Amino acid sequence: MGEKLYYITDTYGSCYALNSMNKLVVVNKEEFATKFTLAKANNIIQNAVKPMQRYQYILREASSEPEIEEEYFDLSKEEYAQTRFDNMDTDWNGYIENLISFSSQLKQYRVNLNYMLSEVDKEICDIMHYIEFNNLDAAKGYKVYKMLKDCRMRRRKIKDEHEKVNVAIQVLANDDLIEKLKTALKQMRGLDQRLYTPRVLTELFADAS
Repeated sequence: MGEKLYYITDTYGSCYALNSMNKLVVVNKEEFATKFTLAKANNIIQNAVKPMQRYQYILREASSEPEIEEEYFDLSKEEYAQTRFDNMDTDWNGYIENLISFSSQLKQYRVNLNYMLSEVDKEICDIMHYIEFNNLDAAKGYKVYKMLKDCRMRRRKIKDEHEKVNVAIQVLANDDLIEKLKTALKQMRGLDQRLYTPRVLTELFADAS
C-alpha cells in the first residue's frame, strides 16, 4: 500500500496547491489542489505560513470525503436550558488555566495533607503521654480533654479531605489530562490571535486599521 496523501485545507473550506513559483495558493476546485505526503504538507505549513496563521490550516486525506457543514435546527423553548455560559463573556483562557493549575497541584496537596496528619498525630501522642504521666485535677483534666478533642476533630477533618482528594486525583490528576488541557489552552489562544487572509480582494484590507 502506498503512502497516504493529503490536501492542505483551511478553516474556511479552501483547498491549496503549489504554483509554478512553489508558493501555496488557493484553488477554486479540489481537483486542482496538490496532494502532499504528510511530511511534505507539515513542512510547507511550518515554513511557508506565518506562525500566527498556522492554526487555520488543516490536513485532510486525499481519499476522504470533505467535511460537511453542520446543519442547524430550530429548538423549541422546552429544549432550551440556561447555562453559566449563555452571556458569552466566559474567560476561557483563565478557566482552562485554572483547570491546569487545579490538576497539577492535587498530588502536592495530598502530600501536604499527609504532613498535616503526621503533625496532629504527634500532638495526640504528646497529650496521651501527658495524661499517662500526670495526675490531673478537674480543671487541668478538662483543659487536656479540650486539647485532645480539638486534635481529634482536626484529624478527622484532614482524613475526610484526604479521601476526597484521592477521589479527585483518580479522575483529574493525570499527565494525559493535563497535556490535553494545555493543548486546549494553546488552541484557545490561537483563536484569540487569528487573522483573516484575503483570498482575492487584498486591496480591500490594505488600509484596514
